[in-house]
Amino acid sequence: MSSSPLQILADDPLAFLLLAAALIGAIALHEYAHALAADLQGDRMPRAMGRLTLNPARHLDPMGTVLIFLAGFGWGKPVEFRLQALSSKRFGAAIVALAGPLMNVLLATAAVILLRVFFADYFFHGFLVRPAGTLLHFLILFLRINLLLGIFNLLPIPPLDGSRLLTIFLP
Repeated sequence: MSSSPLQILADDPLAFLLLAAALIGAIALHEYAHALAADLQGDRMPRAMGRLTLNPARHLDPMGTVLIFLAGFGWGKPVEFRLQALSSKRFGAAIVALAGPLMNVLLATAAVILLRVFFADYFFHGFLVRPAGTLLHFLILFLRINLLLGIFNLLPIPPLDGSRLLTIFLP
């Protein structure tokens, strides 16, 4: 995606809608995975804050969302959780942190499977050779966005998820 989202809107409104749907879905499901991981470990705070939902509005940060579409870079609303409430004191924060990027990898995998099922004739030795059609365009965007989010969030830089993984190794 070499163009800014606003340029895409001006050039191709359908492509912009596909991009918006892919971004919003990827961010919402990423944050939902964090909330679910914390909840499964015994912390009810994400549930109490209404974050254990698939509703994208609960997971989007207003400023981060606007910046995604204005600047091409933004963020979702981080899921708050209590470390002391997690069942695993040592690995709990890392499990919650890994849940978001893992969700993005799972979503990217689902996109690849759907691409293979519906568009097998566009593949040559596992690589996509030619995009065509609205569904194909959406699946390619969804795949790229989820791979980018999953990998980027693993960087060990606060406030990214990768920085929480350091809790395994550091006191």
